[in-house]
Amino acid sequence: MTIQPVSSIGSSTNVSTAGISQMQSQIASLQRQITSEQQSSDDAQTKAKKIQVLELQMQQLQNQLLQLQAKAQEQAAKKSPHGIVDQAA
Repeated sequence: MTIQPVSSIGSSTNVSTAGISQMQSQIASLQRQITSEQQSSDDAQTKAKKIQVLELQMQQLQNQLLQLQAKAQEQAAKKSPHGIVDQAA
């Protein structure tokens, strides 16, 4: 799985809900892969290495998701007439 850095999105691009949803789906997929690997018949060392790689990928995606969500809130605040963003959305 290739992880695209948030910076590749570009500063002029509007952050979309679809992009955030896609990233959340990728994180969920990695969580399923980790669970699957934990239940696999691989030896302990192989299992640990695979899980470590998956966890690192998931951590990178989570960090990027946080950046993307912050950027989305920033963009929403700029569009809001009073600079107030509905946090419940």
